[in-house]
Amino acid sequence: MIKLGLILFFAILLILPSFAQDRSLDKVISIDLNDWTVKQVLEQITRQSGFNFSYNARIIDTRAVISFGIRNGNLEAALELLRNSIDVDYFLVDQQIVLTRAEDVSRTEIDEEIYVTVSGYLTDENSGESLIGATVSIAGTSQGTTTNAFGYFALRVGKGEHRLMFSYVGYQDKTIPIQLKSDLSIDIKLGVASIDLPNVIVSIPSRQIISERDLGRMELNPTSRLPFRNLEVNQV
Repeated sequence: MIKLGLILFFAILLILPSFAQDRSLDKVISIDLNDWTVKQVLEQITRQSGFNFSYNARIIDTRAVISFGIRNGNLEAALELLRNSIDVDYFLVDQQIVLTRAEDVSRTEIDEEIYVTVSGYLTDENSGESLIGATVSIAGTSQGTTTNAFGYFALRVGKGEHRLMFSYVGYQDKTIPIQLKSDLSIDIKLGVASIDLPNVIVSIPSRQIISERDLGRMELNPTSRLPFRNLEVNQV
């Protein structure tokens, strides 16, 4: 009986996150924007849905100007409208909306079988601060992305063995091997890079030292002669 209770307890724990996410997808969204940038539209969707966006800035042009209108729709309807407006695909992971380059239907169906998602957060190992704009890539490929405003990243990667590389200005690079059979969530901490400064020896020439020490003292040359003319000496 106790074992059965434990099984039910853990089953509920596994179901709750997906249930909560499904409920989040039903949040009502109303947006009516004309000639706004994609970035502003994403911010509005985030504000009303609670989902944050993650994307590669080299693929998604957030400066593009679009018109976006939806009234009393849910998140899924808003994302479908976004897909048609800026020609992107999307998927949801850990309360994050990951935007990717649009693919044709047949390729998308194949992707579901051979591709998985690796995602997580990148932080400072000492302070725990999110590292924004850090680079996450797959070694030996052109696949990569950058972390968003929360240090979050997500990549669609083919199943199999890979080396995941993390880099951020001023921090030590990190590379980890991964074996992907299904979606993987992994959080990474980077340490601050140490800067080795070369030893610098500053020497001042002896002549310069003498000159500085004698500054303000005038020395007469004893060999010089003054031109005394018409000098009269009075004897007492």
